[in-house]
Amino acid sequence: MRKSLRLMGVLLLIVLMLGTCVFGAAKPIKLNFWTIQRPNETDAVGMTLANQIKAFEKANPGIKIEYNYTENEAYKTKLQVAMLGGAGPDIFFNWGGETQAIYSREGLLYDLTSALGKDYWGLSKGLFSNHTYNGKIYGVPFFPTVNTVWYNKKMFAKYGLTPPKTWDEMLKICETLKSKGIIPFTVGGKDSWTILHAFMYMADRTAGAKLYQDAKAGKARFDHPDFVKAFGMLETLVKKGYFPPDALNLTYGDASQLMMQDKAAMMPMGNWHYTVITSEMKTDLDKWDFFTYPLVAGGKGDPNSILGAADGFSINKACKNPEAAIKFLKFMSSKENGAERFKKAGAFSAVAAPYMDDSALPQMKKLADVLANASSLTLWWDQDLPAPMTQALLQGLQEILAGVKTPKQVATAIEEARKIK
Repeated sequence: MRKSLRLMGVLLLIVLMLGTCVFGAAKPIKLNFWTIQRPNETDAVGMTLANQIKAFEKANPGIKIEYNYTENEAYKTKLQVAMLGGAGPDIFFNWGGETQAIYSREGLLYDLTSALGKDYWGLSKGLFSNHTYNGKIYGVPFFPTVNTVWYNKKMFAKYGLTPPKTWDEMLKICETLKSKGIIPFTVGGKDSWTILHAFMYMADRTAGAKLYQDAKAGKARFDHPDFVKAFGMLETLVKKGYFPPDALNLTYGDASQLMMQDKAAMMPMGNWHYTVITSEMKTDLDKWDFFTYPLVAGGKGDPNSILGAADGFSINKACKNPEAAIKFLKFMSSKENGAERFKKAGAFSAVAAPYMDDSALPQMKKLADVLANASSLTLWWDQDLPAPMTQALLQGLQEILAGVKTPKQVATAIEEARKIK
């Protein structure tokens, strides 16, 4: 009898174990993750992301992230075909702005507004403006960049100059530098986007970020008087001789060389410009600093409004496990992971709290502070506007430098380009 009971117990245990193996072992949730960051040693950002994904999987053994890398240009087409065809990934990289709006307008993205809560996972609230559509948030900013005015600190000190707070102060600085034989502003007009980097803040500080968004959406016009005034500010710099006389023959590299050779004092450009003018962070680290664009008298711009980008990640509305996808994005958004991406790959984070250690350069800490305190972020216009309007804008900027078109003519041409399909 005892042997029979013992045998029955063993058989029951075997049945239970088999049942657990067949029915009880939950399959891991698989999330398809698409991005442009290459997950190997040739791409420090991608390598760091891949390692952080491994850390997430270790902490969450029930979730598996399938990393899928595609080169930048091919990625845009691949993603659009997949998303609009109903076969998109669960989580994917995008640049925000129009590259995200093409999906949010079609109702293809998961609404993250509630999941982010009031604290936005500790990220800078202003950076979410680039991932917002009709008041709903459809993406999380990860890799922000910002446009500022880079300047030669030693040259400013030599002539008793300090970073301007107003546009009028900026003009006085330009006049002083010109009188000393220094080019106040350098741009590479041959690469027309460098003129745009000088111009965008003129529009932002004059017209305000909202008017730009309204104009982009067709609720206002780009020949609005405030935009015309901003183009007029650019024309003033040209007429006063504050740009290189051969600016339209210069590339971005040429313009940067003028700074490095102490022939030019200032250049409006993105945060990457620091590594360029310091020869990839090797020399003259303390020679350069930046200031945010000054305010314009009577302008509608917010001093904490910034121009740049906040590349990030969105969740496909068709994702079958959105809670797991949200858990993943929240993990990757942590201060610790943001700090690691900066330390190992030099990538700025959207984290609002200080995340750099004592080894970080003061210029980098200042840039992080600007990003953390941004009231709103407007995407680079040439990445945000439809192609015909972008072409008219960039051509118009060159025409102002050449003195062949008026601010009103350029503004009108941009608005007219809206009709081109």
